[in-house]
Amino acid sequence: VTWSNSGFDDDRVTTGLTFEYVTSPKPTSWTSGDAGILLVKQGSDEWGGLQSSNGNNYVGLQNSAWGLWDPQTCESKMERVAGDGMRWGKSVGDRTQILGEGRHAYVTQTASDLTIGRSHVVSFKVASRPGYSAQQQITITQDGTTIYDDYPSQFAFEDMSSQFTPTSSSVVFKVENLSPSNVDSTVFIDAFLVYE
Repeated sequence: VTWSNSGFDDDRVTTGLTFEYVTSPKPTSWTSGDAGILLVKQGSDEWGGLQSSNGNNYVGLQNSAWGLWDPQTCESKMERVAGDGMRWGKSVGDRTQILGEGRHAYVTQTASDLTIGRSHVVSFKVASRPGYSAQQQITITQDGTTIYDDYPSQFAFEDMSSQFTPTSSSVVFKVENLSPSNVDSTVFIDAFLVYE
C-alpha cells in the first residue's frame, strides 16, 4: 500500500509557537481545504494539552465563528469576519491573522497500490479540543462512504480502526470537521494508517 505522512511528522511547526495554521502543500502528501487546518505539536497548551503518543505533531481541523486572533497572546478579538466566512490567513500588521470560519475543514489523501479483493485496515487516532462544545464532530469517509462519524473524547486520543475490501487499486480517504456551523470546534487526527 502506498500511503505517506500518516503521523503528520513530515512537516514542522515554524511559527515559534506550539502550532501553525497551514494550507496545501502542508500537511505534506495530504490535500486540504483552504481554511482551518492546524499543525499542532504534541501537548500544545493552546489546544488543550493532548498527546497522541505518536510522533511530534497531529493535525487539527477547526471550525471557528470568530475572525481576529493574535498568535502572540492566543486571544480572540471576537470580531466577525466580513465576506463569505470561508477565507483565512490575511495578515493584519505583523501579529494578527484573520482566520475566518473554516467550516467543514478537511484533509484528504489517496491510498494506492491496494490489492483488489483482499482485506485491508485503516486505523487512526481521534480527539477533540478540551473545554469546548460536546458537539465537536469528526467524520471520515472512504470514497464518499462514511467509515467513522462521532464526537471524540476531549480527554484523550482514542484508537479507532476499520476493515475494508477494496474494489479498485486506489481509495480516497477524507477527514472532515462536521460540527455545527455555530460551534467553535476543533477535532484532531493522528496516526492515520492504511495497510493490508
